[in-house]
Amino acid sequence: MPDVFFRMQETELPWVTARSELGQIETPWEIAVPMAKWVLSGGQSSVFDPAVGRGQLLKAASHVSLAPLQMAGMEIDSATAREAQNSLPFPVTIMQGDYLLHPTRQYSGILANPPYIKAQFLSYTKEQWCGFSEKWKVRLSRKTNLYALFLLKIWHDLLPGARAAVLIPSEFLSSNFGVPIKEALVSQIVPSGIAVFCHNVNVFSVALTTSCVVFLEKGSRPRNLWMVKLSTPKELDSFVDELNRGDHPKGSVSMLAGSPSDKWTNLLIPNAAPQIERHTLANYFSCKRGMATGNNNYFTLTTHEVRSWGLQAHIRPCVCRASDVRAMSFNSADHARNSDQGKKAFILTPQSPPCHALNSYLAEGVRIAADKSYLAAHRPAWYIQDSRTPPDVLVGVFTRHGPKFVLNEAQVHNLTCYHGLYLRPGVSPHMSKLVVLYMNSLVGNGAFRLACRDYGGGLSKLEPRDVESISVPQWPRQISVALQKKIDDIWEIAVREPNPSETISSLLSEADLI
Repeated sequence: MPDVFFRMQETELPWVTARSELGQIETPWEIAVPMAKWVLSGGQSSVFDPAVGRGQLLKAASHVSLAPLQMAGMEIDSATAREAQNSLPFPVTIMQGDYLLHPTRQYSGILANPPYIKAQFLSYTKEQWCGFSEKWKVRLSRKTNLYALFLLKIWHDLLPGARAAVLIPSEFLSSNFGVPIKEALVSQIVPSGIAVFCHNVNVFSVALTTSCVVFLEKGSRPRNLWMVKLSTPKELDSFVDELNRGDHPKGSVSMLAGSPSDKWTNLLIPNAAPQIERHTLANYFSCKRGMATGNNNYFTLTTHEVRSWGLQAHIRPCVCRASDVRAMSFNSADHARNSDQGKKAFILTPQSPPCHALNSYLAEGVRIAADKSYLAAHRPAWYIQDSRTPPDVLVGVFTRHGPKFVLNEAQVHNLTCYHGLYLRPGVSPHMSKLVVLYMNSLVGNGAFRLACRDYGGGLSKLEPRDVESISVPQWPRQISVALQKKIDDIWEIAVREPNPSETISSLLSEADLI
């Protein structure tokens, strides 16, 4: 085992602070033990943890092993490194430093729970990023999160026949920055298995992210890349047993035939969308993010604030919070109800010529430094918002209970809590109502699950490209009068039901719309 410290600028952070600032989250014991079981089943006599924290994974290795182990770890935070060195109840070498910048060393067993730090918070130089790509032979995106870099280095640090188990967020399996990582998994690395926890299983209670364990073995024997979705952490132990036996793990699918550009986690969903689907929402709509103001508290107003400042001529109706919309449609009465309840329901839209009331409110914005936010400071005039038109359909960005597609009958604008769907030229206006019906059906829910990104605690997210990629039937771009009548009839039934998904599916099927 290495006995030299790779030095860097030391940090002196208490453990609780370090967890948030350095992305350190301790591995749950029920996850750590199966990870150690996988690594040590290969007959390893030594184990290394490149992000050792307080040594939870090394403790699991000691618990699983029937023979004495050589153990070592690396930790970027000097205080945590000292704590691990002094508190672990067995001999261990703890090095302080940045694992990614540490020279390549060969290990027979690696257990890792890398830090979860997003790319925008990493301080590696352009030369270092290029060095990573060159050493690991991967076309890295500069949006690659830290844990994915750890995964690549861990593979290259394994001896022939060595094993590793790496606990990381599963977002790279469905994100754009993860495509080169998945290309490496399919072409170079070929893990023995990837166990993905369901999006309603939050392995890390302090981090809103779904998790997976990647099981690596650097050998020459023929392998398959089995991926499985687990409902509970306890199922991980059975998955490890099946991998060790060389079985086809129950419920798993092979990813070797899959495309790295696919959202891999969604490929685990059985029969999520019917085979009839051939088009995507992009055939009928473009999707845009909601408006970002730079200071929502200033740029959005209640009815009382509008009247107090006399800004009636300088506002537009707006949906400012996701919870302000609760049904399949949002009409003028819904907006008026939000306004009457004192909710922020308008966005500042200065008109020409300016009046005394507007000038007074803009002066107030300067007084509270609303003009100094990044977005405001980069506009030609700091107070002028996007001039876009209201969207035809509102699409919830984050949801916990399936897709949230809402017909924008009130023609309100939307902040970033919603994306907006805009009909493409030549597409019938009735397409908006049809899409809302479809996405609120059981079939549409399945199509949503194939496109969304899953986070911890059952949370799902859609980016604009995800929305446009959702599969839909091949509907005609121009909807006949007779078909419009069918859609309207289905709509009238659906809006009266509290949980209309199954009813909508049945009615759309009867009308040959799915």
